[in-house]
Amino acid sequence: MSQNTMQIVIQAKDLASREFQKLQRSIQKVQKEAKSVGKDAKSAGADFEAMGNSAAMAAAAIVGMGAAAVQMANMGEAVRNTANRFEDLAGGAQEAQASLERMRTLTRNIADDQSLMQGASDLLLMGIAGTTREAEQIVELAVGLKRSTDTVADAINNFSIMLGNQAYLRLDSFGISAGRTRLRVEELLASGEALTREDAFRMAVLEIGADTMDRTIDSIDRTSTAFSRLNTDIQN
Repeated sequence: MSQNTMQIVIQAKDLASREFQKLQRSIQKVQKEAKSVGKDAKSAGADFEAMGNSAAMAAAAIVGMGAAAVQMANMGEAVRNTANRFEDLAGGAQEAQASLERMRTLTRNIADDQSLMQGASDLLLMGIAGTTREAEQIVELAVGLKRSTDTVADAINNFSIMLGNQAYLRLDSFGISAGRTRLRVEELLASGEALTREDAFRMAVLEIGADTMDRTIDSIDRTSTAFSRLNTDIQN
């Protein structure tokens, strides 16, 4: 190795050593400063953690609000679809609106509009009711005689199935006497007032159901509380 080369190597080592010493001193300084601010750093860390939790909660709230908005939009779309279907089956927007108003009154405003329109539409579509007036009568009985644990939609659906299938076993769930219904069916057929057993069953159920509701009207009114009406207003 030449003398010039040796000199370069020595100078490089000295330079590296000086730089290394600078680095060590810098590290020691940082360590000392870190110790002096350790408590403040912990406090700041806690603050940042709290801020982070708040931000996370806010983000979750925003996501929840977005999901709720989507759900409300979907519900609105479902109501519009139900209203359009009811209009078609009722014979136009004017008749559908008039029928809905009558059903609100008949059910003492404890049933939401979507359930009323959906139920009436199903009755018309299934042929159980031939007109909106007949559908309204059936809806009134289904809502008025339903169990307190049943929803309006379920009650109308169950009543429709009962009429469509001539289900005597379902009559009891609406407080209608199956024995009286059987007797009345035979009377309607014998007198010629009903031409088919299906018609006789429907006529008998509506007749006896109306009588049953008249006898229990006071209890029905008591259960039609302000809270129930408020809940209906919210749903509508």
